[in-house]
Amino acid sequence: MRVTIQQERTGINRARSVRTAVGRSILFVSLAVLATGCQMTQSPFVRVTGETGAELAAAATTLQYAHEGQLTHLYAQAAFEGYASALTGADQEIIAAEGAPSQELARRLADLSREAAAVAEQPCLTASCNWQGQLTLLRQASAELIEAAGG
Repeated sequence: MRVTIQQERTGINRARSVRTAVGRSILFVSLAVLATGCQMTQSPFVRVTGETGAELAAAATTLQYAHEGQLTHLYAQAAFEGYASALTGADQEIIAAEGAPSQELARRLADLSREAAAVAEQPCLTASCNWQGQLTLLRQASAELIEAAGG
């Protein structure tokens, strides 16, 4: 009798564990669907301008930190290689993306992103060049792109 009761408890505990695991799985899947759904409602223009603006903001911060001595030269250089790679073709994506308020705005933002991407290609990581001008351009381009994305 004692063995039977213990087996029933074990079965109940297993069933409860399975229900808990299934419930948690459903919760996590639901959260993922919700988060993805928010991204799926963004227009391609909003997505690409937001992503490009974020890359440029990161590049601006990296440039500033490199000149303030908060990052090593090698780290900053490697980071800029990543930014340059991520920004390759962003100008064309901005122009081609559906959902732009106007083609004029898309062209202006594409030109601005192209200028800023050139900084990512050849950042001024020494004190002997105009790194403040590059920093200003990166910040301005980032701000305009993020604003266009609704941020």
